[in-house]
Amino acid sequence: MLYLPHRRPAILSLELGKAVDETRRFRHLATHNYDGFVIFDIGPTIDAARKIAQNLRIEIAVFKDAIEPL
Repeated sequence: MLYLPHRRPAILSLELGKAVDETRRFRHLATHNYDGFVIFDIGPTIDAARKIAQNLRIEIAVFKDAIEPL
Protein backbone atom coordinates (compact mmCIF):
# COMPACT_ATOMS: atom_id res chain seq x y z
CA MET A 1 0.00 0.00 0.00
CA LEU A 2 1.42 3.37 -1.00
CA TYR A 3 1.48 5.92 1.81
CA LEU A 4 1.79 9.63 1.14
CA PRO A 5 2.07 11.89 4.19
CA HIS A 6 -1.07 13.90 4.92
CA ARG A 7 -3.10 11.95 2.38
CA ARG A 8 -5.59 9.17 2.95
CA PRO A 9 -4.10 5.80 1.97
CA ALA A 10 -5.86 3.51 -0.48
CA ILE A 11 -8.45 1.22 1.11
CA LEU A 12 -7.54 -1.70 -1.15
CA SER A 13 -4.23 -2.71 -2.64
CA LEU A 14 -3.90 -2.57 -6.40
CA GLU A 15 -4.03 -6.38 -6.56
CA LEU A 16 -7.24 -6.64 -4.55
CA GLY A 17 -8.75 -3.76 -6.49
CA LYS A 18 -8.18 -5.73 -9.69
CA ALA A 19 -9.94 -8.73 -8.15
CA VAL A 20 -12.93 -6.55 -7.24
CA ASP A 21 -13.00 -5.19 -10.80
CA GLU A 22 -13.02 -8.75 -12.15
CA THR A 23 -16.07 -9.67 -10.07
CA ARG A 24 -17.87 -6.50 -11.19
CA ARG A 25 -16.98 -7.25 -14.81
CA PHE A 26 -18.43 -10.74 -14.51
CA ARG A 27 -21.58 -9.50 -12.77
CA HIS A 28 -22.19 -7.03 -15.58
CA LEU A 29 -21.58 -9.70 -18.23
CA ALA A 30 -23.83 -12.22 -16.50
CA THR A 31 -26.71 -9.78 -16.05
CA HIS A 32 -26.61 -7.98 -19.40
CA ASN A 33 -25.17 -10.33 -22.00
CA TYR A 34 -27.35 -13.41 -22.06
CA ASP A 35 -26.31 -14.57 -25.54
CA GLY A 36 -22.57 -14.11 -24.96
CA PHE A 37 -22.45 -15.63 -21.49
CA VAL A 38 -20.08 -18.61 -21.36
CA ILE A 39 -20.01 -20.40 -18.00
CA PHE A 40 -16.57 -21.86 -18.74
CA ASP A 41 -15.07 -18.34 -18.61
CA ILE A 42 -15.82 -18.05 -14.91
CA GLY A 43 -12.42 -19.35 -13.69
CA PRO A 44 -10.75 -15.93 -13.29
CA THR A 45 -13.83 -14.62 -11.47
CA ILE A 46 -13.79 -17.53 -9.01
CA ASP A 47 -10.09 -16.89 -8.36
CA ALA A 48 -10.83 -13.19 -7.82
CA ALA A 49 -13.66 -13.99 -5.40
CA ARG A 50 -11.34 -16.25 -3.39
CA LYS A 51 -8.72 -13.51 -3.25
CA ILE A 52 -11.34 -11.02 -2.03
CA ALA A 53 -12.64 -13.45 0.62
CA GLN A 54 -9.12 -14.13 1.89
CA ASN A 55 -7.83 -10.56 1.94
CA LEU A 56 -10.64 -8.02 2.26
CA ARG A 57 -10.89 -8.09 6.06
CA ILE A 58 -7.11 -7.79 6.41
CA GLU A 59 -6.81 -4.88 3.99
CA ILE A 60 -9.65 -2.98 5.65
CA ALA A 61 -7.99 -3.50 9.05
CA VAL A 62 -4.69 -2.17 7.66
CA PHE A 63 -6.52 0.85 6.25
CA LYS A 64 -8.30 1.48 9.55
CA ASP A 65 -5.01 1.28 11.46
CA ALA A 66 -3.46 3.77 9.02
CA ILE A 67 -6.18 6.37 9.48
CA GLU A 68 -6.93 5.70 13.17
CA PRO A 69 -3.72 4.55 14.83
CA LEU A 70 -3.97 3.17 18.36
